[in-house]
Amino acid sequence: MDVVTIYTEAQMQAYLEAHGRTARPASPYTVLFPALLVTHATHHLQASGHKRLEQLVLWGGYSTTHGIMLASLLLPETEANWGWVHILPEEQPKITEWLHNHGQLLFVEAHTHGFGPRATELSAEDRRHPPGRQDGFLTLIVPGYASSGINFSQAGVWECRNLSWTRLAPDQVCSRLHIIEEEEVRRVLG
Repeated sequence: MDVVTIYTEAQMQAYLEAHGRTARPASPYTVLFPALLVTHATHHLQASGHKRLEQLVLWGGYSTTHGIMLASLLLPETEANWGWVHILPEEQPKITEWLHNHGQLLFVEAHTHGFGPRATELSAEDRRHPPGRQDGFLTLIVPGYASSGINFSQAGVWECRNLSWTRLAPDQVCSRLHIIEEEEVRRVLG
């Protein structure tokens, strides 16, 4: 598993020592996506998309007074075929251990679908194998194999509540999901 972070290893350990383990807040909550991680996620998703294969990324982070600050982009090894992508079973404990060791929780998963009128819908396969089932966990379905990047207003944004998935309305997406630049990241995390 590869991981891209906004903090160095030493900074993540210092944050953990200063703030302790993050707690999952009650949903709904605001999610802050550092632009650097969005760029890395886009490139990762597009690499498989060029082969017309789905791909996924996971986002870990911290609960802050400003909302959820995504601090890490986890890129587990996956298996993909036309119409589905799965995290390899041996990656699951690596994901859990990495998040635990850094005091982060998994808040968001993004994966690609192809083109067409149902390209932002949560498929039956997606519902059978979600990476997270906690209340408030978000799944972003990026259409067109992310060929146009990650655009929240064009993606299907689905939230888990009571083990059921609900698509967020466009106004909810706009008010809750924000891409922020490095200066804002520093301000939020201190």
